[in-house]
Amino acid sequence: MLKRKHEDYLANIKHSFADNPTLFWSYHKAIHSNKQQSTIITHSDIIATTNPEKVNLFNSYFSSAFQPKSDRTCFEFNDASETVMQISEIQLETNEVCECLITLDTTKACGPDEIPARILKECALEISPSLCSLFNTSLKIGKVPDEWKKSNVTPVHKRDSRENVSNYRPISLLSIISKVMERCIHNRVYPILSALINKTQHGFL
Repeated sequence: MLKRKHEDYLANIKHSFADNPTLFWSYHKAIHSNKQQSTIITHSDIIATTNPEKVNLFNSYFSSAFQPKSDRTCFEFNDASETVMQISEIQLETNEVCECLITLDTTKACGPDEIPARILKECALEISPSLCSLFNTSLKIGKVPDEWKKSNVTPVHKRDSRENVSNYRPISLLSIISKVMERCIHNRVYPILSALINKTQHGFL
């Protein structure tokens, strides 16, 4: 029975390649990543062989490699012709939240709350009023739930040896709900701030 199910799964991947190539490449990546996974991870003179040791080594390296710089250059906004509202004054509408939920990419991984994008997307009409109320309360009091400040950090191999921890980069998986709120705020403030952003800013807009 398991063999038949596996054959059906492979057949589905084959026949749906034209319409859904992501399914094929996800399967391809899963197979090759399992074969290439290193049994040990090293950094300097430290060798990690067990999963807890690897986790601690990655955590130690990422923490040391990504420290804030003290000599940051700050740019001032250009003069605004109109008064820009405070973020606490933003009042999101239910339809805005619903639209962001409906356009979620269901292939994206969820964060520590383990709420997948597919559930949020499929239940958009039902949950958008409650989420809208939550978002507006958060904006009004200037606080976000502590759970939204947590992330699952996944080391992603970038180059060269898979045994060297310095050849990995961290990817933080945040709560999808928090990113929905960010998208709603972005849609509101970007049209206003786009005229104020310094011309030397090129990325992350």
